[in-house]
Amino acid sequence: MLELLAARFRAVAWVMDRWQAMVNLVLFLVLGEFAIRIGYQEWQAGRFDIVQVLASGKNLIGLVVILARMPHREIEMGYLPQFVALFAFFSGESLIKAPGVATIPQLYPVGKALLCLGIVVVALALLSINTSFGILIARREVRTGGLFRFVRHPMYAGELLKRAGVLLMNACWQNVVAIVVSSVFYILRAVCEERFLERDDEYREYRQRVRYWFCPGLF
Repeated sequence: MLELLAARFRAVAWVMDRWQAMVNLVLFLVLGEFAIRIGYQEWQAGRFDIVQVLASGKNLIGLVVILARMPHREIEMGYLPQFVALFAFFSGESLIKAPGVATIPQLYPVGKALLCLGIVVVALALLSINTSFGILIARREVRTGGLFRFVRHPMYAGELLKRAGVLLMNACWQNVVAIVVSSVFYILRAVCEERFLERDDEYREYRQRVRYWFCPGLF
């Protein structure tokens, strides 16, 4: 009986030690399948252009980062901040990206350039944050190199640029609503993260060195 209980405790301990790695593997498989499926659909439709090339590269970086990321040190226990974080992360799926949907021809190339720039910024931010990447709000190793030398939330800045580009390429009222809501939630996520991380001495020191959130000299 005691041996059975000991075996069960060891099994529970094994799971508790590795649950974050298991979550990473599940996310890698789910998001990887989604990225491959979307990329294949764009290829089949003849729309695999520079945007899709950049997006594929960014997705590959993101998948590697998810698989390699380190366990968090402490996680935000509030339901509302985590809801904000998850909503912001998945809000891009609400955007209408079909070509020719209420598109203003004069704005299309500008929008495409902004979208490409946003994808590049997100990819560089992923490389900068590396194994400290997280979907939920949590305390991890503070990254201060790469794009984090200039702003504290470069990935969210890239996401905002992407949304502005999608709106100019596909100007319709559905995208206006979706992008406004999505952008607000990304800003709220940054606020929630700042409040949670302000208890961390290392992050407070970093915050004193890097003043701006999204854009150097502006915000």
